[in-house]
Amino acid sequence: MMKKTLVLATILAVVAVSTQAAVDIWQGGDGDYANGANWSTGLIPQSDDSHGLINDNTVVQPTISTAIGQAPTTLGIGWDNPYGELNVAPGGSIVANDVWLGFDDNVPSRGVLNVNGNMIIGGMLTVGGNNGSTGTVHLIGGFLHLANVPTVNVGPIDDGVFQFENNGFLLINGNWVGAGFPAYMSAPAGKTIAEVYNSTDGRTEWTVVPEPATLGLIVILGLAFLRRK
Repeated sequence: MMKKTLVLATILAVVAVSTQAAVDIWQGGDGDYANGANWSTGLIPQSDDSHGLINDNTVVQPTISTAIGQAPTTLGIGWDNPYGELNVAPGGSIVANDVWLGFDDNVPSRGVLNVNGNMIIGGMLTVGGNNGSTGTVHLIGGFLHLANVPTVNVGPIDDGVFQFENNGFLLINGNWVGAGFPAYMSAPAGKTIAEVYNSTDGRTEWTVVPEPATLGLIVILGLAFLRRK
């Protein structure tokens, strides 16, 4: 009877360990997010993992260049370590849950998210921790779609938390026109931030467009070109 009890206890212990949510840590390798060999568990972060952490500034940072079909409960970019970066390339996409840019428990961190493909965050985007950590989103192309208003702990900064480049879009569910979000954004020279509520899809959209003066110059140059022809 005791032998059977010990065997049962062993089985239960193995099951308990196997069902624990894993923490999957980025290792570098060839830089491909979709390559399981680049992660500490041998697999890319799974939907039943508690965390997928990108927190080693000494290795190649990950790039998503294909469609990623699952994500951990929390994706940490710059997690209790000086620096972490995630690149979403053209053709790449991911639907994430909670995302942290710059989380700190003991070590101030900086997290950088470069979006040139498509990324949806269905949970909460949190930027910056409580001990001086910071985060930046570069909206290069494609879109970043947030289901919820992000938590920004670093406050408005000179170069913006959300930095628009080229034709990137930021989308947030709900009507936030006039709520002051551009205070956290920056546009490249010669462009300004456009803010509009898309009533069809029920979301607010931001991107950059030419400044009025720049647009006027483009029109004048265009007319001059036509006259020369």
